Parts: sequence; C-alpha cells; structure tokens
Amino acid sequence: SGGGLCISGKHLFVAAGEYLAVLDVTDPAAPRELVRTVTGVQPWTGDVAVLDQHAYVVGDGGLATFDIADPAAPNRLFPAAGKGQSLTKTIVKEALDLTAFAGSKRLLVRRSSSGVHAFVVTSTFLVVYDVSSPAEPKQVNPKRQKNKVGAVFKDQMDPWARAALAFVGDSHLLITGKCGIAIWNVADPAQPTLVAFNKYQGEGGAPTKFLVPETQGTDVVVRGGFAFLTSYRWGLTVYDVSEPTQPAFVAARKIDIKGNLMDHAVAVEGGKAY
Repeated sequence: SGGGLCISGKHLFVAAGEYLAVLDVTDPAAPRELVRTVTGVQPWTGDVAVLDQHAYVVGDGGLATFDIADPAAPNRLFPAAGKGQSLTKTIVKEALDLTAFAGSKRLLVRRSSSGVHAFVVTSTFLVVYDVSSPAEPKQVNPKRQKNKVGAVFKDQMDPWARAALAFVGDSHLLITGKCGIAIWNVADPAQPTLVAFNKYQGEGGAPTKFLVPETQGTDVVVRGGFAFLTSYRWGLTVYDVSEPTQPAFVAARKIDIKGNLMDHAVAVEGGKAY
C-alpha cells in the first residue's frame, strides 16, 4: 500500500508497512536484505530519506529518525517508544479521522545555513521539521499550512490525492498534486512563502495548460531548470522552472500504457525520462 525508498551509496532504504528495511545493493542483480526494523510511525503510504548518517521516515504516525552509522543496525532515535510526532495533532483538526492520512506522504531532507530540515507533503499540507537534532524533531512552519495543490472537500482531506515535491535550486520547493504545481520559497524553512501557482486547466481549457490529473499518481523531478511531472491520466509534462516565480508550461506527452498507473514515478538521467 505505497511506501517509499531511497539509495545511499551501496545501500537501499525502504519504508513500507511497519518497517524500515536496509538492503545491500553492491551487486544490483542480487540485492541482499541486511535488516528490517519497526519504525513506530507506520509508513504504509509513507517515505524515507537519508542524509549523512541519519535516515528519516514519515508515516501515518508522523516522523521517525534513525542513526544509520551502521546501516546493518539502524538505531531509532525518535520516537523512543509508542507513537511518533503525530501529524494529525499538529496540522489537522483533532476530530479528523486517521483514515484521512491513507494517502501518500512524500519527504525530502536537506542541510542549509539554517540547519537540517525535513520537508513533508501530504495530500493537502506542507509540514517542515527542524531535524538538526535528529532525536528531537520539531515542526517549525505554521500549523495547517496548505500545500495549495491538494484537494479538500467538505473541510475534509481527499485521502487519495497524492502530492510530490522536489527542490528547485537552493531556496525553492516545487510541489505537484491534483490541482496543479506550486512553488514555495523555503529560504527560511520556518516561513515557507508561496511564490507561484499554476492551476491545471480542465478538459477544454487553454491548450497551454496541462489537464487536471486524477487524484492518484503524481511525481516530479527537477533537472537543468526543467520540472518533469507525471500524472495518472496524461503521462509526462514539462515545465520551465528556471525562474521559480514564473513556471512556464513547455510540453505534455500522453503515455499510452495499459494497466493501472494510479501510483507511479518518474526519473530523469542522461537526457532521458523513465
């Protein structure tokens, strides 16, 4: 039911179900699982990121951090026991059912002059944690800060509206979701500022705007000043984001692939998109 992964050196970190698993991929043809450990935050539809000697996992129960100086023996720093730093308590009404977090959560971690921060997007919200002290993650941006591209109906989150994120240069964050693309200035991680929002046009809308994706399935990669996006219905789309405050639609190419594309990803390397 979702989950996430990332590569760091010769190790692959996978967050899914209840666990964080670490695989040795020195030989890509024969990946070897080294360990799996309970995260405490249930990353059924979560994600994992690695920076230096720490791994960060986001799940339905919030954010977990691990010391991975020895990748074969991850040491969980937070939460020490029980539930994690619940996203439901920090960004949504207490009355909101936990099932609203059934949708995907995506995570990026970066180091800057202001410290180390974890950026998390849910179907509707943007959450920023200061993880300069990995054992004591703290949310630093305003509570209930909507990511602009998610979907809300009757004051409830659309639990299946997956969002994705990528850095644009050193100080901007691009988020894509059901409603379009939004670019935030995160030079001050505690005060993310929306600087651009391109709302997707519906069927029959302006031809220079991309059509609204379905609620499931979106991903984004930024390379060389361009953002490459995927959506459930319409395949691959490209935006020029060399000027983050003025993202410009470049092209869209529908991908005719049989099967279920509700949850998928895009990668760009060597002039090719996969």
